[in-house]
Amino acid sequence: MRQEWTLTPERFLSKEEAQHLRKTVQNAKDLALLRGTHRHHVKDYFMIAVFLETGLRLFELQALRPEDLFLKRLQPSLIVRRGKGGKQRVVHLTGHCKALLLELLELKKQWGEREDYLFVSQQNEQYTCRGIQKRVVRWLTAAGLKTDTISTHGLRHSYLTELLRKTKNLNLVKHQAGHSSLSVSSRYLHLVADDLQQLDSLYR
Repeated sequence: MRQEWTLTPERFLSKEEAQHLRKTVQNAKDLALLRGTHRHHVKDYFMIAVFLETGLRLFELQALRPEDLFLKRLQPSLIVRRGKGGKQRVVHLTGHCKALLLELLELKKQWGEREDYLFVSQQNEQYTCRGIQKRVVRWLTAAGLKTDTISTHGLRHSYLTELLRKTKNLNLVKHQAGHSSLSVSSRYLHLVADDLQQLDSLYR
């Protein structure tokens, strides 16, 4: 019998840890743009930001193409053409994520990068999943965060946990994540600690 998988706090970043990670890589990105060097640091920033703002799986981000982005619509979105189980889904984007992706597309144009994939390596080749994983771990280490339990999937968990905390909408979490059922999404319920703390106020 298959054992039920449980999501525990050490498998994702807290809101504060996620902000610290973003700030660490953003500082490197800003310095790289200022100096015109270390272009991979710039791409790393966008890569990590997209993980933290969409909750995409590693292989879903690796396969993203510019034509999968729908940024001019009233509700910006991207399409995952082949998610888990081969399923296709639309992931809705915030205005902030839209702005990030527009900036990335403009930089790709300036750099003369190939246009068939959104994220490419320094050799202008499509990133491998292993290559993306290594870049993320590099920045987790630089930020002093827990690389033994956190990976790209940990960034996905971080996004989904914060999404549930902010919206209280389990159906939205299911949709954005591409979960097969609400029971999968419900694994995030016990992690929303600030909601659970409100139980103490019931009898005050």
